[in-house]
Amino acid sequence: MARKQTALEASQGRSENREQIRRLGLTLGLALALAGGIACLLQAVQVSREAAAVENLEQSRKALVAELTQQLAAAQTAMGQALSDPTLRGALGDFDREAQTRASLRLRQLVPDLVRAEFFPPALPQLIEADLQKFGYGRANMLAEARDAGGIARAQLQRENDGTVSLVLSQAIVDGTSVLGYAYVLRSGAAFTDQIESMSFGGGRLSLRQGMLGAVISESRGTSGGAEDRAMPIPQSILSVGLQRAELFKLGDVFPLLNYRSPLVLGIVG
Repeated sequence: MARKQTALEASQGRSENREQIRRLGLTLGLALALAGGIACLLQAVQVSREAAAVENLEQSRKALVAELTQQLAAAQTAMGQALSDPTLRGALGDFDREAQTRASLRLRQLVPDLVRAEFFPPALPQLIEADLQKFGYGRANMLAEARDAGGIARAQLQRENDGTVSLVLSQAIVDGTSVLGYAYVLRSGAAFTDQIESMSFGGGRLSLRQGMLGAVISESRGTSGGAEDRAMPIPQSILSVGLQRAELFKLGDVFPLLNYRSPLVLGIVG
């Protein structure tokens, strides 16, 4: 017959059970705290990596915009000097086909990377008389801007049928204060696209864009899929450089408590 448990033994058993439960609770609490700490650390590391990648992209974009701005300014200056050449101006005559050919040949001597050039009389009758759909809205806009903006239109890029990119410039041909005509000139734009395409980023990418709609002309190598910042304009052109950041996977995307705005994570990061 089993011995009956005394009151002291029963009390000791209950105390041991409570101690085991306390130890188990303490162990679980420490494990959860450790897991939470590791999760917050991983979240903070990913947030820090994203911030560093964006900072690198921003600095690279500023440097690229500065470099392209200098290249465009140099191209406009060189074009103005070429159009002031006396032989070129004398070749234009009545702006007929022969005059166009003579002037284009002379300009090619002065600008070796010339793709093609067209010359128009100072009154620009084509903007009124021509079918603008056939003439080209882009060409008409640049000629009108050169006329109305002090003789130089904003530069732009144009992708050709063979896939190459041309730099498009339009300037007035002047002799002192007299406007002799206008030039619409396409030069090689490889220097602009090659520069951005040679760049590579691990946490996003840069893109060379054009116009109000931001059509992509060229872009760097790199990851994408994240948010895109407002494009940074390139002065004296309709070009801009966009920045698209890559968004790394973060535990905060699944567990909102770990979001980078959470006080828990801000305490670790800050």
